[in-house]
Order: sequence, then C-alpha cells, then structure tokens
Amino acid sequence: MSSGVRLVISFFSGIFFHMKLKRSFLFPLTTLLTIILLTSDAFWFQTMVLSLLAVSFWLTTTVLGIFSIRMNFFIKSVNTIGRNRKEVLLTFDDGPDPVNTERILKILRARKIKAVFFVIGEKADKSRELIKKISDEGHEIGCHSQSHDWFINFLIGKRLNAEIENGCSVIKEVTGSRPRLYRPPVGLTNPHLFSSLSRSDLVSMGWSFRSYDTKRQNKKKMLKRLEKLKNGTILLFHDGHTNSGYTADILEEIIGEIIRQGFRFALPDSV
Repeated sequence: MSSGVRLVISFFSGIFFHMKLKRSFLFPLTTLLTIILLTSDAFWFQTMVLSLLAVSFWLTTTVLGIFSIRMNFFIKSVNTIGRNRKEVLLTFDDGPDPVNTERILKILRARKIKAVFFVIGEKADKSRELIKKISDEGHEIGCHSQSHDWFINFLIGKRLNAEIENGCSVIKEVTGSRPRLYRPPVGLTNPHLFSSLSRSDLVSMGWSFRSYDTKRQNKKKMLKRLEKLKNGTILLFHDGHTNSGYTADILEEIIGEIIRQGFRFALPDSV
C-alpha cells in the first residue's frame, strides 16, 4: 500500500473512530486494527483487517440503531417538535394506571397542560373508562403495543403486526379514533418495524429527554437535569410503571421548573 493511500485511510479512520465509536465497546478493537493496517505491508493481512473494520462498523451501527431510537436507523421517529419555538411536549408511557394516571391527570388539568399518553393495550382494555377520560380531557393517546413484551423486538411479520394492531384496536374501540402515534417499548427498533408501522399508518415518536423516572432518584438531581432543556424537547415520563408514584409526587415541581425556564407546553396535535 502506498504511503499516500495509507495517509488518506489514517486521516479518515481517525476522524470516524473518534466521532462515531468513541463510546462503543468496539472502539479499542477498531483503533488497534487501524494501527496494524497502517503499519503492515502484507496485502492479505490488510484485506483481512479492512474486512474486520467493515464488520465492526456494521455491528456497531446496528446495535446502536436497535437501542437508540434517536438515531433513526431503522425507522424515522419524531424525537423533537421543532427548535424554532420555546416549547416542550410531555409524554407518559406504560399506562394507564388507576392510581397514578389519575394523579397525573389531576395535575395536568389544574395546570391546563395537554400531554401524550402512550398506553399498553392490555392495560387499556382493563381501564376503558380511564382511557376515555384521558381522551375527553384533550390529551392524545398513542399506542405502546398490546403487551409491552420485553421480547417484542424479536417479533416479525404477522406477530409484530398483531402486537401493534391489537394495541391500536382497544384505543379505537374506546375513543372512536385510531391512534396516529406509536412508541416502541423501551424505544427498541428493528428492520421490520418500518413496514408494520406503515401498514398501520402510524408515526413513531421517540424523545429527546429521558427522565429515568422508573428509577427512584434524588429530586434535586432530576430538577438539575431539566436545566439542560432545549426548544422542542419531547420529555419521556411514565404513569404506568411500578415507580410512577414517584413521578406523580414530583410532577408539579417538574412543571414548575420547566415554566421557570420560560418554556410553554405544546399541544399534542401540533406535532
């Protein structure tokens, strides 16, 4: 390999690995392989190293694409509501919950704030009156699958379609309208999700602020993290998790902090 080619590969490899893979477990491996590639004169060895680099790149991007909905790797998700207005959008997952969803609704009602509730079909079917109440109070209801099965990301074809469609059907039966938004459980995506959402005429919604409210944490720490909000942020909270009592406990202060920073709360139908 000529020195010129080595220089070009060295330059672009350095930029790529620094910008894209520095947080990946593959970063040390790919860095080492690049160094070996640039110092070796054996053609077959260079070819093998290049192949390993390509595989490393594919594996890294695929893994990140599965676990990071904000990468828009397999599907394009709405992760912000636009940066031109000082607004944020509240969203709640995993409900409805007869206790905590009611508490959250009471706070939102008093504050005249609308939100998106991504509900699980099985829970919605058991709490139909609560689903109707969420809708009647002007909030948007999105689908969060039928069962929120931890293995949903391994489903394909008819089984994945059924998991999504059954969740949507319950919402339509209660509210009279099909949901237009879908949030994948845990934010996991796969290559088959695009066709399933297209088939159901659903738009995927992610988030740009994850509260981690499923893990009970110091209230001051949560409020401190809110200081990093940006225009158009979609906030992810939970009303149906086992720790959602914590979310309901501090929601009033969360809203107060957001307002203190000068943000308004966007209407879901403006998305």
